Amino acid sequence: MSEMQITVSQAKEKPNYQKTAAELLKRCRAFYEDPENEKAFQEWKATKDRKGA
Repeated sequence: MSEMQITVSQAKEKPNYQKTAAELLKRCRAFYEDPENEKAFQEWKATKDRKGA
């Protein structure tokens, strides 16, 4: 599993998400093509679903 660092800052203008949406979608799809990442997500989701039920 890879680690992702997230940095937060407040923008002065509303971002134009159309510029980055295609690349974000591409990277999300690539991430979930890895069976280990999909398995980890499904396990997390099952745990969350059990807690919420």
